[in-house]
Amino acid sequence: MNQVSFILLTTAFANFITAFGGGSVLGKAIGLIQLPFIHAGSLVAFFVGTVLGIYFLFWGFKKLKRNKEILGAFLGALCSFLMLLILWISPLHNGVLSGWIGFLFFTLLSFRFCFWFLTRILRSDRLSVLSPKAIPLIEGFFHLGTIVSLGSLSIGWVSLGLVGTLILDLLTQLLGGLLDILIQSRTQTVPVSQAEPPTKNTTEFKAIATSVSVFTLVTVVIQVFIFHVSHLVPQSVGLVILGCFYAGLAAAGLLSAYGEVRFVDSKRGFGNLAFGANSRFLISNLYLLFFLMIAILSFFLSARWEAWTMTTVAALLASFVYEIFCFGLLHRIQTNAERTSVDRPIAKAFSVMALGACVSMFALRMGHVGLSLCTFLSIGLLLACGYLLQKENRNPSNAGPINSPVCGVTS
Repeated sequence: MNQVSFILLTTAFANFITAFGGGSVLGKAIGLIQLPFIHAGSLVAFFVGTVLGIYFLFWGFKKLKRNKEILGAFLGALCSFLMLLILWISPLHNGVLSGWIGFLFFTLLSFRFCFWFLTRILRSDRLSVLSPKAIPLIEGFFHLGTIVSLGSLSIGWVSLGLVGTLILDLLTQLLGGLLDILIQSRTQTVPVSQAEPPTKNTTEFKAIATSVSVFTLVTVVIQVFIFHVSHLVPQSVGLVILGCFYAGLAAAGLLSAYGEVRFVDSKRGFGNLAFGANSRFLISNLYLLFFLMIAILSFFLSARWEAWTMTTVAALLASFVYEIFCFGLLHRIQTNAERTSVDRPIAKAFSVMALGACVSMFALRMGHVGLSLCTFLSIGLLLACGYLLQKENRNPSNAGPINSPVCGVTS
């Protein structure tokens, strides 16, 4: 095994175990905290943690040039340890925490999800220029870890209470931090190809902004809406929907690890996705958007008619195509950023997407949005994605070169 393969597989395993631990905490802590202004427990903490993660990513850890993901992993483990102390000092009453103890637990849970988000983004961003297989492989294992956590702890393959889940999370975070130390020591010895000298090109900036906007909008349609609907259906069905959703993401990531997915311009607009090392297979982004529209319509209609088998199949197909579509978008962001002064484009794209997804999810829950409005909004946002791509891609210089080695994947 060469050095690059070792780094990629070790990072993928680190993402797998941290996703397993963090996903287990997310599932176990739902409804745990009972405060007047907090009704969703871990979901609200997850939203707050995402915002905190963005702050630490660009401002809180700004003076740290290295070791950010290592620090994030160990701080996440510390949060789990402090939550265990709270449960030891003040055990649960009727299965909930309230008062100042509940608020303290909520604060630590928010920071726990903050460092979960931070380490995941930093791993993907750091290795985005190392290999064309890097991000699909790393993200694919992250989603695989989430599937295992949903199956083993939520469905009941492994019976662990909240204390056992926090201990498991503590151990996985510590192991993830140790693996990050090993990965960083190995990464320093791997040569990375030098990009073109950066310039301040307005066209490139517009292409990046368009791709990030489409990336965020399509995530709201596929990820946020499917998550929202999974909470409107019976809990057992919702878990299966989420499992199929993450299965589609994991399958797309692992499949793409064996090849390259790149954004290629087309004279008709919208752009194409190129597959394979020699780019022998091209598919228009227009077709992918059309397929996503059909899949999301099938998802909503089958959920309304309680045809749960069709609902889960639609969620699986929609997430799979969505993930591949975002591979191309992030490839376009990376290749355009290499010719401009934009720094850490993958981390910034992930952050904008995550913030937009959290705000959308919060608005849907607070507004009690039903299936009909979700269907209307999804079609409108997908049409907006098509319009933005078609308008921006008329200039062939907007996308990166077809032989660029970078590709990407979503959250």
